[in-house]
Amino acid sequence: MDFTGVITSIIDLIKTCIQTFG
Repeated sequence: MDFTGVITSIIDLIKTCIQTFG
């Protein structure tokens, strides 16, 4: 399993949440 891809997906999801609630 590629953890780099997983981390990138999580970061992208967090950025989306910040843009939504920010």
